[in-house]
Amino acid sequence: MLHCLASTTSYHCPLVVGCTPRSRAPRRFHFERFWPKLEGFQTVVTGAWASVPPDPDPFRRIYARLKATAKHLQSWSAKKLGHIMIQLMIARELIAHLDAAQDIRPLSPAETWLRRELKRAYVGLASLECSIQRHRTRFAWLRDGETNSAFHKIHAAHRQQKNFIAKLRVGHDVTRSEEGLARAAFEHFSGILGATDERPFTLNLGIMDTRSFNLSELERPFSEDELWNAVKQLPTGKSSGPDGFSSEFLHSCWPIIKDDFCEAFDKLFTGNG
Repeated sequence: MLHCLASTTSYHCPLVVGCTPRSRAPRRFHFERFWPKLEGFQTVVTGAWASVPPDPDPFRRIYARLKATAKHLQSWSAKKLGHIMIQLMIARELIAHLDAAQDIRPLSPAETWLRRELKRAYVGLASLECSIQRHRTRFAWLRDGETNSAFHKIHAAHRQQKNFIAKLRVGHDVTRSEEGLARAAFEHFSGILGATDERPFTLNLGIMDTRSFNLSELERPFSEDELWNAVKQLPTGKSSGPDGFSSEFLHSCWPIIKDDFCEAFDKLFTGNG
């Protein structure tokens, strides 16, 4: 996008080239895989899940509780961990100063203890940072320890660029505005969904297969064990859903959320409740 600025005291107008056609939306919630391993995770989820008043509709109740849980988890993570990269930089700087002081004089017992604790914290934070970046790259074929965090950061940034649509071509026109992109996508998919084409031939399924099946068991409500088995079969380490929660959240918090999900499935497939 090329913008023309004011000429002010000159007869010429400065030109500014903008490489981003629109401002990016706020970063949405993403469930981190390492959260269930931290102390206090279950307490935060239990409190957030119970903070929403009950709603007769299980779908609205689950949506509100997931939203509250995401907000509480983000706040808890910021207080529990903070900015990992800044902590790593501070730890490196302090360790460097202590190393420089050790070359000049013996370190005091307090300085020796601090240097040892800083190195221990640095190893843990570096491992955590690598796990976070590995999760964001979505590489399932890499084993732990094969690459460093820089590799994951590069590919995570590349994925973020691929998720951004800068322009769309509609006929002979090119649209770049946010409203134009939304309108073009809506009109395109509205013309595809629900459209039927006339076919010169058809199939008579009744003649091809005359067998009959008893499908009454399909209307039987799902049991709690069936839902839990389905949750356990969900793949781990995959992309999260539109709400930001991944299968790791269901695995670790199933005792807390199972009642709401069982009620929602019962209403969805049987019309009860």
